[in-house]
Amino acid sequence: MENNKSRASKWVTNNGVKIYPPSTRGYWRIVWTEDGKSRDTSAKSEPEALNKASEIEQRLRTVNGKRSMLSVKQMYLSYVDEEQGGDTRNEWGKKHTRNTKQIFLKTILPVIGDKQCSAIKTDHLKKLIQQKMTPSNRQHLLSTLTAFMKWGYREGWILEEPTRLLAGLTYASKVKRKKGAPLDQVAKVAGESHLAVDPKAIPSKDDVHKLGKAIVEHTGIWWMELMINLAAYSGLRLGEILDLDLSHVDVKNRIIKVEYQLLDDAGNLSRQLPKWDVQRRTVFPEVTPTGYKLAEQLQRRVKEVKSTHKIPTLQDGTNRLLLFPNSNGGWISGANFSTRIRRPAQAIAGWAIDPTTGKFIWNFHSLRHVFCSYMINDLRRNPADVSIAAGHGSISTTLEMYVGRADGALERLKGKPHDK
Repeated sequence: MENNKSRASKWVTNNGVKIYPPSTRGYWRIVWTEDGKSRDTSAKSEPEALNKASEIEQRLRTVNGKRSMLSVKQMYLSYVDEEQGGDTRNEWGKKHTRNTKQIFLKTILPVIGDKQCSAIKTDHLKKLIQQKMTPSNRQHLLSTLTAFMKWGYREGWILEEPTRLLAGLTYASKVKRKKGAPLDQVAKVAGESHLAVDPKAIPSKDDVHKLGKAIVEHTGIWWMELMINLAAYSGLRLGEILDLDLSHVDVKNRIIKVEYQLLDDAGNLSRQLPKWDVQRRTVFPEVTPTGYKLAEQLQRRVKEVKSTHKIPTLQDGTNRLLLFPNSNGGWISGANFSTRIRRPAQAIAGWAIDPTTGKFIWNFHSLRHVFCSYMINDLRRNPADVSIAAGHGSISTTLEMYVGRADGALERLKGKPHDK
């Protein structure tokens, strides 16, 4: 809003809202045009008149499509709104919606929420990315900001082209090595993707075997060992294996249909489509590399479940026979499984702990890395087939994660002995 002394009004906003000082009655007058009609209101004081004019101006900006003049917080409210967010918002699941809102409310809005959308610059986003947080949270923040700014540009909130606005954010998100820190803390290998899974992030086959034994020791339930081995050698995610029922398993052909997963959204359990909404089939070996008779034990569990006289009711009201249920036959909460079962069993099994954080280096998701690595590196299966069984977004994801280009690069460059 700018002071305009050349006109009878004392203040005039960008959208033509005019504020006139008091006349004989002592009231301030606000005049504007909306929907093709002249409108006016009054205020007892100049601050009150300015506040009213500001509210009117904000409404006119939105109606007139001048979204770039509004705040980042207002852009966020439209972004997460089911109607205003458009196709992007409609594709979000419950858990993604909750996590996205958490990132905004705790990290983004406190820093740039009050800034005008048109005033957002790359430096503002870099400061956000460089806040103190874990590498994983930083990557989530980066992906959230990228999607947010691209959406804002398409919808007219952000004026600067996203490629320029987001330039350098990936580099800024990298944790810089502190002076005196070991060089290998930030060293990268030429030719390797940022998605490449470090071999240290994959439990060994012996570690999987130990965890299977430890989880039975901790719970006293024999099929918990089956659950661990099945996850490690079929690539099932935690939510997928917790929702498995008899209709999903073909022991004879060693095939598992992955059609749904259990979603644990802050304790609210529901049945949803798998990640990326992609249903698939995967396989498992008859015997694991450490000698666990996977097919035989799975058949034993199937027969045991079939002998159940009463089909239990799950938390969503449906009746199904789960292979790995809780004590009532319903879903095991993912959070409860991790806290009360998996972590204590990992401690018994002696799984590695990160000395800097005091947390386990591996978790249940690490078992998926075992499956992919075993199929590609041990059995030499086609990465394209492994990608389908694992449910990756594309084969390129599988290749970048598990098939490094660095090993053997020099040999390929040198060629065969007879090459000149």
